Amino acid sequence: MRILNLSLLRLNDSHSYYGGAIGSIGYELLSSLASINDVEVVSFTQGTDLSHPLPPSLNLIQASSFNEVEKRMHEFLQNPEETILTHFYFHEPESTPISQVASKLDSPFVIGMCELPHYRLSDEVPGILKSPSLRKIGKSIAYLPRFKKTLSHCDRLITVNEAAKEYYSEHVSKDKICTIPYGVNQELFPSTPLPDQNRLLVVSRLIQRRGIDKIIEILPSLLSEISDVHLDIVGNGPQHASLEKQASKLGISSKVHFHGNVPYEELVRHYQNCSIFCHLSDSDGWNQPALEAMSIGRPVIGIDASHNSMITDGSTGYLIPSDQPNLLLDRLVQLLENKSLCSQMSASSVKSISTNYSLSTVAKQYVLEFERLL
Repeated sequence: MRILNLSLLRLNDSHSYYGGAIGSIGYELLSSLASINDVEVVSFTQGTDLSHPLPPSLNLIQASSFNEVEKRMHEFLQNPEETILTHFYFHEPESTPISQVASKLDSPFVIGMCELPHYRLSDEVPGILKSPSLRKIGKSIAYLPRFKKTLSHCDRLITVNEAAKEYYSEHVSKDKICTIPYGVNQELFPSTPLPDQNRLLVVSRLIQRRGIDKIIEILPSLLSEISDVHLDIVGNGPQHASLEKQASKLGISSKVHFHGNVPYEELVRHYQNCSIFCHLSDSDGWNQPALEAMSIGRPVIGIDASHNSMITDGSTGYLIPSDQPNLLLDRLVQLLENKSLCSQMSASSVKSISTNYSLSTVAKQYVLEFERLL
């Protein structure tokens, strides 16, 4: 089987999430598919940042635009009856006309890694696009027509969770949709015992939507009950100064540590050093750092929303209803004071990753869908 991926992702194996996680997630999926016997993967890319050799069955082709992809894709379609065309990481703003080419060929066309769309606040968008009304008009005129047309040509659509499946079923028949989550590399994020110290960890761009201020806000109350807690924040963004100011105003600057963007090795150390991983974003397509924290064996606390579908409430962590912020404090105290419960959730997190989110499991699910189409 040959997989020809038409997407133009910028791929990396450094797990740098500071411009978005998809470059790393996309590379892991392509590499995992290429590791399966009798599977060859060819993928177009706009660029790479790779520190390790490519798997022998993965061939990356540099291309600057989808026009170039269209011109060159025929080089790799000598046996279209054995080839699956894929378009990974498809969402509204990046709908492309490549589907018009795919629809004219004999190979099945699969759109994959589809997340539920999420809103963006003004600190995430430039200039004139800060206006929600203008973004809505632009979406209806520029994006949605291409989005729907591309979807109309696919033979299979793969969503990362059931919420995304429901969203896409408005445009694609449900019998064409299947759900396969993102995976995580357990070798890069191996499980380790819980540390003795009480440290909370956030890994995120520092933007308003991610709700980092909610954790800082409850920290004084948490410290009044458990005095040795520290909060580590990995990432950078436009809210950095305001979050530092908030911590200073609350008198807890010595307990809140801003680390900025860090390399992979340091990121892993932060996961290993934390007791609990927190992600309080109200709206996201997916929560990849939660998978990494769970792989290392850490309970995760997140908002009860679709992008946290990997968290099982009461088993691998806790889901907090967005209208009950005080519950965050209760859950943190509960876990930090009960090391046995924390250990149980740690073990459940590692088991959940091994069973449902390992890269090999995810890649095999993709190949099974491809084989059904062929």
